[in-house]
Amino acid sequence: MQKKIDIGKYFITAVYIFIIINYLYPIYEMEGIKEYLGIYEFQILLLLGLYNFSLYMKNLKKREILRVRLFFFFLFSVTLGYLYLLDKTRAFTSLNMLKESFESYIIELGVNLGYMEICSFLEILKILGVNIFLGIDIVILIFSTFIVFGKVISRFVLICFKGIEYLKKIAKEIKKRR
Repeated sequence: MQKKIDIGKYFITAVYIFIIINYLYPIYEMEGIKEYLGIYEFQILLLLGLYNFSLYMKNLKKREILRVRLFFFFLFSVTLGYLYLLDKTRAFTSLNMLKESFESYIIELGVNLGYMEICSFLEILKILGVNIFLGIDIVILIFSTFIVFGKVISRFVLICFKGIEYLKKIAKEIKKRR
């Protein structure tokens, strides 16, 4: 019986290898990528690499868990960028400056974050307002924290409960000896 060859995953792997080689040793100049993606450039390359790794996983459950955690990790980092900008807008609103100067202030602050995040931040802020945007960001941050780090958190809580039970057991043995 012959194995089925999946050309799609090999093509995605080849494209990803080309992107990595082009990132390390520029063959084609992709101008503007660093300006648009900002600090998320390396993170997106890592996300693509780990997604590419998930294509070769045999266990479907682990593959989907990896993909979901990758998505929520990216969402977590973008939300942290939004919270950084929201914190800076709070300092700006206390100064009571004009709207045009507000946008230029945010653009100056968020140059490292990239234009995509700055533009999306300004558009969402226009629609929702500061307080609602802050609430939604905090909810997304908490939810994505539990998705990404849930296994670590559950193990920590389990170890704490086992330690408490162990301490109670030792306390009972000490009381019996007295």
